[in-house]
Amino acid sequence: MGPGVHRAIGLAFLLLAAPSVGGCARVERARQCQELAEKVNPRLEEVGRLAAGSQVAAALRAIAGEYDAIADELGPLEFQSRALARAVKDYGLKLREIAAEARRAATARENEDRSQHSAARREVRQRAGQLETAQRRLLAACQ
Repeated sequence: MGPGVHRAIGLAFLLLAAPSVGGCARVERARQCQELAEKVNPRLEEVGRLAAGSQVAAALRAIAGEYDAIADELGPLEFQSRALARAVKDYGLKLREIAAEARRAATARENEDRSQHSAARREVRQRAGQLETAQRRLLAACQ
């Protein structure tokens, strides 16, 4: 997992602005999106920091741990908007998938299994694209 993968994975939650106030539902959705941003952003910043050593098995495992931690924090959240709830659930699933592949890459790296490591890295890149799509849906649900 190189810096390009993590650039694609980075979530634009810091840029979320509250939608124009036009009713209680919008205000509540804005509040929930802000809460989401507060939970996700610090962990994504840590993933970005760890990405510098992403070829090291320990860094890959730490990145996987951060992704799982984000998914764990998202799990118990409840949302009034069904679209937002679905987007968050999908995002959490994609985080779990990419975390599993990062762990697989770490194990292959530790075992010096180049073919498995290459396969896992390809899978991480593919999952990163899926994660980016899930992020776009999540951001759209926050608008």
